Amino acid sequence: MGGAAPKKPMKGGKNAKKGGAKGAAKGKGKGGKGKNTCDFEACALVIEKFLDRKGGVKPLVYGSDGNVPFLMALTLHTLVYWPYLMESPVFDMLEPAEPEAQTAEADGEEMEVVPKARDTAAMRKHLCMAAVLAVSLLRTGELPHKRRRLGQSTRHVVATLRPVAEPLLSALQSITLTEDETALITPPTLPVTVRCTQGRQTAVEALEKAGWKAVSYPPKQRMQFCPDPVLEGVLALAANTPWGKKMDGCPPPSAGLVAQSRGSCIPALALGLTKEDTVWDMCAAPGSKTIHAAAMAKKVIASERDSTRAAMLLKRVLTSNCANVDVREGDALTLSPPCTCVILDPSCSSSGTKAKGQRDATLGARAAWPRSYGRDRDITSHKEVDVTALAAAQTQLLHHALTALPKCTRVVYSTCSVNHAENEAVVQGVLTQEGVRGVWEVANVLPAWPQRGESAGWADAAKCIRAGPRTHSEGFFVSMLVRK
Repeated sequence: MGGAAPKKPMKGGKNAKKGGAKGAAKGKGKGGKGKNTCDFEACALVIEKFLDRKGGVKPLVYGSDGNVPFLMALTLHTLVYWPYLMESPVFDMLEPAEPEAQTAEADGEEMEVVPKARDTAAMRKHLCMAAVLAVSLLRTGELPHKRRRLGQSTRHVVATLRPVAEPLLSALQSITLTEDETALITPPTLPVTVRCTQGRQTAVEALEKAGWKAVSYPPKQRMQFCPDPVLEGVLALAANTPWGKKMDGCPPPSAGLVAQSRGSCIPALALGLTKEDTVWDMCAAPGSKTIHAAAMAKKVIASERDSTRAAMLLKRVLTSNCANVDVREGDALTLSPPCTCVILDPSCSSSGTKAKGQRDATLGARAAWPRSYGRDRDITSHKEVDVTALAAAQTQLLHHALTALPKCTRVVYSTCSVNHAENEAVVQGVLTQEGVRGVWEVANVLPAWPQRGESAGWADAAKCIRAGPRTHSEGFFVSMLVRK
């Protein structure tokens, strides 16, 4: 976890709102208008960054300026079809041949002229845009045609593909995806969990007015919903519920709903926050738990050591109009802000979240740049996760939270991992360390939650909770420690 000095705080309060609003106006934001041309360009940029190993699909999509549901679907489809596209004759045409050396005569002697190097960066952008538009052609049956809404780069690639659109579409339609490939783009079967930002009663009334039907948990069909049986202020919608302002069957904006995974709703609720509490979210990006805590607490200090993720966090805080959130870029181990509560959700193996773990690894192993695009086609991606190293870093962060904050009385430690070494073992180990032993103890988190921690001989594991298929959620772990 490095020990770099913290950088200047990035304010997420009233002083930052004006600039944030201007920045948001340039893009379409998370609730943008359906399929926009800017989304094609945003998707191409996500593909390019993913192939360059600059992030996973989910954080790259959420950090973009497009319509998230549309971008996620188009990005996943493009990456799944990527190996097939790279073998397509159409894409062979897009891949320029190596420039040949030429000779010239000077002073009666022949001299070899070294060819100008190709702009591989521009070629990669062109290739990603072509792949995105080709997959869009497969999904919709046509290429974009409203020129006034097309950016210059999009128009150029559309012009390249239009003469071969028909054979390209036929070639793509002839591809039969394997079962594993189909699973990568298959809509999730878990319920869509949403938080009620304007109160559960307001949300229920708005949904019922829009024709939605309340059912028992879990909802299984479109236009069905039900209150979460354990989590206050949380609703469950059917797994195939679309999400976007102009999509049929999506929840009405008047319901005031925010999508958030069921597991990540638990930390802020477990703390039992009031308007007297100041919360420090130690590893805050991308910001779901930060925003959730901000709705209940007096103030939230959200820190993130990675500059890119910190910028993404700040953008999301501004978009959510959270005036009581102070975003700080810096290593949590060098910070000790005054606070009464802590949310610690550190980097982990993501073994409980298929979308972040297995999916990115599978897609990364399949997709690579062609050699002539400045990358080796045979590169491998996403090294195997070192759980031991992760557990050591997690232990260090939790120990810091329990020993460096004298006014803190409650600490929630959570991960989206299913590995015992990153969960119960970390909490159990920290409780034996100097400065923690005899000062902190494990509290019973949400007693009504049906799935408890894995004991492995540790009695307090029963006070922790786990989420998974049994609780209609992806894998998650939550524990809470309180000062004695």
